[in-house]
Amino acid sequence: MNRSLLPLCLSASLFGALAVSTGASAQTVSIATTSLERYPDDPARNPYFLPWYISKSDCETPGGNYTFRADITNPTSNLQVWASDGADCKEVSERSNGGNCWKLMQTPAALVVSTELLFSKIIAQEKPGNTGDAKTCDTLQGGPQNIPLTLYFMILSTDTADVQGTPAVMTEGGQTNINVGYSLVLPTAPESISAGPGERQIEVSWRDVSFAENRAGFDVYCEPAGEAGAGGTGGTAGTGGTAGTGGTGGTGTGGTAGTAGTSGSAGTGGEDHGSGDCYAPNLVVGEVPDPAYLCGSKEGTSNTGMKITHQGPGAGSVALVNDVKYAVAVASFDDVLNQGKISEIKCATPEEVISFWDAYEYAGGKGGGGFCSVGYTREAGFGLALLGALAALGFRRRNR
Repeated sequence: MNRSLLPLCLSASLFGALAVSTGASAQTVSIATTSLERYPDDPARNPYFLPWYISKSDCETPGGNYTFRADITNPTSNLQVWASDGADCKEVSERSNGGNCWKLMQTPAALVVSTELLFSKIIAQEKPGNTGDAKTCDTLQGGPQNIPLTLYFMILSTDTADVQGTPAVMTEGGQTNINVGYSLVLPTAPESISAGPGERQIEVSWRDVSFAENRAGFDVYCEPAGEAGAGGTGGTAGTGGTAGTGGTGGTGTGGTAGTAGTSGSAGTGGEDHGSGDCYAPNLVVGEVPDPAYLCGSKEGTSNTGMKITHQGPGAGSVALVNDVKYAVAVASFDDVLNQGKISEIKCATPEEVISFWDAYEYAGGKGGGGFCSVGYTREAGFGLALLGALAALGFRRRNR
């Protein structure tokens, strides 16, 4: 994929660890990259994308975190972990009021420290002196995509003390890297959805509308269609109240007239499940779809179409049935598994497709089952005539 990313990195040494050392008695911190884990961990994450980035779903998961093990020699003071999106957290000024680093955790230094970095703390970006200005999954959703961060593992006596020894800083500097960061922007839905029937299958196609996003592929959702109308129309705005009448003047001046009431807001339109005879009871246009209705996935953006043969994901999927109408829609997913919102809904009905030889036999033709069996006989003349008729009628030959 075409991306220009400054990786947010956990850097490991050539032996898979981050180490700091300043002499025989110096404190040394080592973090084995093989000990790094994450929760939640989706097995569908593609290792060639950004498997360690925080998606919007990760961000919204209570307790979502990275877990790591730190090995420390000559432990004294505290192990602190700080993060930044570009600032150098080794500098005291960046960890002080007005600085650009934010603290993720602190624990007394020990020989082995096993702890976790909460996604919520990483996303909040609560910098010194900026309390009450914590960011959230929703407030960052409209920002840029794929934001790299750098994590700093440092031995510190206080937040603003000088770093003891050389800090273990996760950078890309020619060492083993694990790219860490966040991307909370949901990819846009594809357009120009079409659905056509086949033998126990539906052929779905679409057009990608945004090549600027880090799109990784498409998901097709389907379910048996119902019969219903489109989403309801929003209600009419309420009328403002009438201005009050001024008070009657006594010896003094009359009272001031009251202010007119504020108009009510218009009602919200109903959910869009499709329209007319193409209605999807559980798929809503413009909403993130329920994964229970996933019917197929395709990675990459070069091929914008696929055949759907089963309804539902995984082992619980059920084969499509001829003569049953299905509603289908498409959504995008990006390289951190952000699931985009659903497209317009289209319907198609799988149907039996009659091959030439089926039609030939149904019509009374005789032969050994192949074209070469047709001889110069009365049956052969009949078969050749039928072949021409079928070609004229546009019969399609398909593999079942």
